[in-house]
Amino acid sequence: MVSGFEQQEGVCVSGAEHYRVSGAEHYQGAAEKQAARQELAVDFIRHGIAEEPRPEVEDAFRALTDEGRRRCRKIARQLKNMGWRWDLLLTSPLVRARQTAEIFLDENLAEAVEVFEPLAPGGSFADLVRWQAEREPLASLALVGHQPDLSLWVQTAIGLNPAHADAITLKKAGLAQVRFAEGRIDYRQGSLTLLLSPKVVLR
Repeated sequence: MVSGFEQQEGVCVSGAEHYRVSGAEHYQGAAEKQAARQELAVDFIRHGIAEEPRPEVEDAFRALTDEGRRRCRKIARQLKNMGWRWDLLLTSPLVRARQTAEIFLDENLAEAVEVFEPLAPGGSFADLVRWQAEREPLASLALVGHQPDLSLWVQTAIGLNPAHADAITLKKAGLAQVRFAEGRIDYRQGSLTLLLSPKVVLR
């Protein structure tokens, strides 16, 4: 496991829970309990390299640069080679985030992509918690958004003080993975298991 301060590559493997059973009915109840506790992996991904701000272009419409697109595609292919695949990919509605998500979808890293408005700058982690409460259980989820919000969401999930936005740094097209042992996103219930910069993925 990697703590929120080490910021290096790491993997957390949870041991399976074991249940004492004395009959078919007890076994069924244990199986249902195990299913309800399926671990959920959530990858928080910052959008790729985008155009610099310009007075004549609204921030929401800034697009990925050619270099940003190339790098995102290389990262997507490398993640695929490493075995990554998400049940669902949520993206900020801003153009640079949507373009990043579309590249991941194009490389077959996700079953589907949905625009999630709270991933726009200023969104709330509470919205993500409420969103999941209304969905069917997932085993893996990815979010494409912006800084410093993504770092604040990660810190909120793992129990770090969200007032310090620089405690966890996400580079453009970088990834932070948080695992929730009980299968649901909630405050202070996650473990930061991976923090990848683009250089680490592409080396």
